[in-house]
Amino acid sequence: MKVANSNKLLTRKLSRRKFIAASSVVLSAPMIASGLTRQARAANDGTVRVLLSAPTFVPESWDLFEAETGMKIEVDLIKDDSGVYLNEVMVNDAGDRYDIISAISGVEKTLSDGGYILPLDTAALSNWSDMSVPVRDMDMIAFNDAHWAVPLTMNADSFGYAPDKLGLPIPPEEVSWATVYDNPDAMGRTSIGDNFFSLIKAIVYATSVGIIDDDDPGNPSVSSIKKGGDFLIERKKAGQFRNFWSTFDDQVSNFKNNEVDAQECWEPAAKAGVAAGRDLAYADAKEFYVKWAHTLAIPAQVVDRGTQENAYKAIDWFMSGAYAAQITPKTGYVTARPDLGKEYAKSLGMQAETTAALDAATDKVKNKFSKELFWFNGLPDNTQELAAEMNRVLAV
Repeated sequence: MKVANSNKLLTRKLSRRKFIAASSVVLSAPMIASGLTRQARAANDGTVRVLLSAPTFVPESWDLFEAETGMKIEVDLIKDDSGVYLNEVMVNDAGDRYDIISAISGVEKTLSDGGYILPLDTAALSNWSDMSVPVRDMDMIAFNDAHWAVPLTMNADSFGYAPDKLGLPIPPEEVSWATVYDNPDAMGRTSIGDNFFSLIKAIVYATSVGIIDDDDPGNPSVSSIKKGGDFLIERKKAGQFRNFWSTFDDQVSNFKNNEVDAQECWEPAAKAGVAAGRDLAYADAKEFYVKWAHTLAIPAQVVDRGTQENAYKAIDWFMSGAYAAQITPKTGYVTARPDLGKEYAKSLGMQAETTAALDAATDKVKNKFSKELFWFNGLPDNTQELAAEMNRVLAV
């Protein structure tokens, strides 16, 4: 089976009309938590403004950022959806309001082709040179003889589940994705997302067990998309799913409120469920992982504002040990420089649990990333068909 990988990520320019149509299912909702009407401000006010693509990338406090950079930071959140993100950058001119923008990898080539982001001056980043070469040079950010973004966080996603209740083993023993899609013991108590990314995951699962035949299920054909929709509709009609979540908060609520025993989710949702008293594990999955990276890019408008220095200083901090030591224990995500996180934690005498979490996350992601299936592309070829098919699933 040929699978999606970083060599097959997006290399085409996407027109405004095409991506707006592709994301029309979500554009009716508010796109950013705040700041849509905020105007660009003076470059010398000592504040860097950042558009982040997930709430899980926000540390408990920005105090360390402010202490170590000497700057204030203002952060807005945008829905983790490539169509919404591209609309915000290319149509709503997010670069007029933000010094740094983040998104799921796969959109960088489109933004570079359109002149919306700047090539990075990597010499301006003190934490760049010792980054892992495979991470630094992943095809989604390194192309056209330049680097266009910095990895912010990475992980290999799977699903959360209640091992004791479902009679399943705990990691590192592998558990099948059938736990979410086709488990009689979890009937009516599983959940998946309501977006087309969740449809892609279902297609990858269905391909792995022989229901669908697709050489590249992470970037599925139109035929596979229809079959994937049929599969989810069959499972929905069978009563497998309790609900379809929309946001990270929905994932957390599903676990905390004892609504589900298994769900496709981000790792921090399972951690939040454990913190709330649930017996949960985050799966070492049998069939595949959703391997992803979110990145940081600099919008072209910073040149006119003169905020490049602020942007580079902030990005360097996101690569630092201080950020890694806060985000990795909280989420399980790995940053661009996990090695700096371990050094930072040890130098400050942080709790052994923090250092252990940094070690475990690094080893975990290294092992899970070796699984063949699949690198996530934030902007697959048949985006419009995926969105339409997921709408059909939800309408049944």
